Amino acid sequence: MNEGIQSLYYRSLRRFRWLLAPVVLGQHPAVVEYLVHRYGGDSERVLDLGARRSPYTSNLRGLVVGLDLPAEDDARLGFSAESLDRFTRGRHMAVFGRGEAMPFPDEYFDTVLMIEVVEHVEGDEAAMSEIRRVLKPGGALVLTTPNGATFPEPAKYHLRHYTPEGLRGLVDRHLRVEHLWQLFPDGPLWAESTRSVQRMLKQGQHLRLVVHCAAVWLYWLQTLAWMAARQGRSTTTLFLVARKAGEA
Repeated sequence: MNEGIQSLYYRSLRRFRWLLAPVVLGQHPAVVEYLVHRYGGDSERVLDLGARRSPYTSNLRGLVVGLDLPAEDDARLGFSAESLDRFTRGRHMAVFGRGEAMPFPDEYFDTVLMIEVVEHVEGDEAAMSEIRRVLKPGGALVLTTPNGATFPEPAKYHLRHYTPEGLRGLVDRHLRVEHLWQLFPDGPLWAESTRSVQRMLKQGQHLRLVVHCAAVWLYWLQTLAWMAARQGRSTTTLFLVARKAGEA
């Protein structure tokens, strides 16, 4: 297969993947769900930066505060009237604001989530400084973002993509990085998506399981096609966990 055909195959799969992404549970959401519950499951207060609808926090027991920009309609970014209604449920509270200047007191949150958000933030250094300020000592930051070593050119709505070294450097200037995983093909987190499959089987969600598996295979095929077209071996997503110095 020549490079032109490989690139066409990759672009076709990429378009198909984004058609499916809003309605299916694939590998990436399964790993995010695992990390959110592992590090935020016992937290009294969780801050979700760029929350919008925050589906991965729906089963957390503590208070979940979502911070996002106001949006005029149900846009991809920010809280619209519709996404506010969907987010504000149970112990979920929505707040308008920016990550670079957050309206919260010092050391207020046990856990901060930044799921596919940092690539949208204009002042990433200022946002990291604010995260450190609002985290309690020993509190955790869970962050995911596209891998800039694989996708150096930012996607639509993205200001930048981070290489693993660049992301570690940014966060390490403010917090202590504990883990930096890469989802595919080197990262160990792929196994965590089996938790979602097991739960679907146990709950009898067979149709959802079929859609889940189809989405996962499309994701893998897309990435394999990308690597083949560029004759390299890399990863698509970075998953980082960092802590503020203090009691864990």
